[in-house]
Amino acid sequence: MLRGSPLDGHATVLRFSLEPPAVHRRDVALAAWGAAALLLAIWTGATIAFASASGEARLVGPRALAIGDAALLRVSLVVDPSASLSPVDAVAGDGRGGRRAGATAARDGADAAGRYARLLVEGFDRYVAADLGGAEDRWTDAAELEPERPEAWVNLAQVQKRRGAVARERRLLARALSAAPAHCEALVNMALVEARLHDLAAGREVLDRARRACGARTAFLLLDEAALFASGGERAPALDRIEAALAALDADTDDKRREALADLERDPVFATVRAEPRFRAVLSRLRRALSPA
Repeated sequence: MLRGSPLDGHATVLRFSLEPPAVHRRDVALAAWGAAALLLAIWTGATIAFASASGEARLVGPRALAIGDAALLRVSLVVDPSASLSPVDAVAGDGRGGRRAGATAARDGADAAGRYARLLVEGFDRYVAADLGGAEDRWTDAAELEPERPEAWVNLAQVQKRRGAVARERRLLARALSAAPAHCEALVNMALVEARLHDLAAGREVLDRARRACGARTAFLLLDEAALFASGGERAPALDRIEAALAALDADTDDKRREALADLERDPVFATVRAEPRFRAVLSRLRRALSPA
């Protein structure tokens, strides 16, 4: 999903001054080169970033990854030095040297964005192949490359979750939320952590924030509600939420069903309801949905 236009708030300006023809041609060439770099970055992001229209997930995988944000790839192609400058141009300075530096900065930003996205997708491929070490390596590289983006931190937390390292998982989610306080997946996962730690008040507070951040996306929010009820010993409402989550997952992707199944099968917070026939029926339906036809 490409959130916003990379050119939001910075109209492309191609105003011509009365410079000698050679300078004029050079400026136009620089502008065209910058445009080509930007289009390549957008194409790279669009190729590997698939929008998730049907719900949030525990993991930020290819369908949930949003790359190409305006803040990451924004550049303004300014030929006339008297025109307003983009943030990249303003840092680089104006004039011919500034335009070259601005184009270089745009290319470097696009390269970093592409590497970050590729590392996330490579890690996702390893994660779904049960290679937690390989996934962790890719996502650690991504986090080091773009530490102020939340996706890699969320995914690293998921690795720790599968290892049962709840304290490490919580720290990584807190790091993701420091980068993006309203990040849907980070909040959804943090609510489950609080339920696992039996801090029901904190879990409900985080879940309220997750509802606002995630909007109408409900499957994992319902599982979090179930976890909080189960943690508090309320089995009937926990099972109600689990069944509702299953209905929301029916039209969802296999990777999200796998994450939900893994949560229900492995997470200790659901231990109090695992023996219930209603719970076992949900697991059976999820397994059937994921079994080869």
